[in-house]
Amino acid sequence: MKGYSTGFAGIVLLSLGLTGCGGGGPGSAGRPAAMEPKETVFAVQVLELKPGDITNYIRVNGEVRSASSVDVFPDVAGKITQVLVGQGSRVVRGQTLLFVDPSRPGAEFVASPVVAPISGVIVSFPFSQGATVGPQTPVAKLARLGDLEVVANIAERFAAQVRPGLAATIELEAFKGRSFRATVASVAPVIDPLSRTLEIKLRIEDTEPALRSGMFADVRIVTEVRRNVIRVPSDAVVSRFGDTFVFVARDDGTAERRIVSRGLDIDNVTELVQGVKAGEKIVIRGQTLLEDGSKIRVIDQGGQP
Repeated sequence: MKGYSTGFAGIVLLSLGLTGCGGGGPGSAGRPAAMEPKETVFAVQVLELKPGDITNYIRVNGEVRSASSVDVFPDVAGKITQVLVGQGSRVVRGQTLLFVDPSRPGAEFVASPVVAPISGVIVSFPFSQGATVGPQTPVAKLARLGDLEVVANIAERFAAQVRPGLAATIELEAFKGRSFRATVASVAPVIDPLSRTLEIKLRIEDTEPALRSGMFADVRIVTEVRRNVIRVPSDAVVSRFGDTFVFVARDDGTAERRIVSRGLDIDNVTELVQGVKAGEKIVIRGQTLLEDGSKIRVIDQGGQP
């Protein structure tokens, strides 16, 4: 017990010695002012809120096709004896494409010509000389390449958002950095039961001689444009414990935690429909460590998203 008493007395003396340091100078409990804890000031970037537009869209893949195409059929059954054109050939209405010989053993006939019903380009020519064809067999497909469209399939969940007349933009692999204006021309009346998609066709508004049927298209269909709304970078919106909020930078150098309601979220831009107003400044960088009332120092002011 003697050792325990000596140890306890030593601790008390050490505590008294620490308390007495500084001789009652500035600072709580006799500590020097230099040892006072300092309040943390967070460096942040802010954005002044201004009304703007936000666009909602659907992005799908499609294929450029001719809006006008015709299958070509022979008048008789027989063997192709002569081919005068090939895939990619430009033909005019009435031009002979090939000959079909309807002759059979014991019966000789004159070869029957197969002519183009319209002027255009041959986009499909599946048969060659010597093949046997009939009146129900399409021997070629003709298309008017000056009248092109884009065919795409959209997921069933977007079916209610798409209608004829909506504006769209199209980007093609062959035209890097360029987009083409288009309009939704038609929407299929039924959903495909196997793919659960809806076929739509878009009319290309911008003419370009180099456009070709079969090109791959990246399509963006604009479904809604909201004008004069408050938009912020999506990263500026914080969600914790079921609350969604932003931090507003106040004139006194502190951050105010402000509950908000989201609208559209598109391309890392979020519409705020409630909780803030134009002219206020919100924190868009450095907000993750903030609490309501935190001291902040603005080091940069960003532009509109």
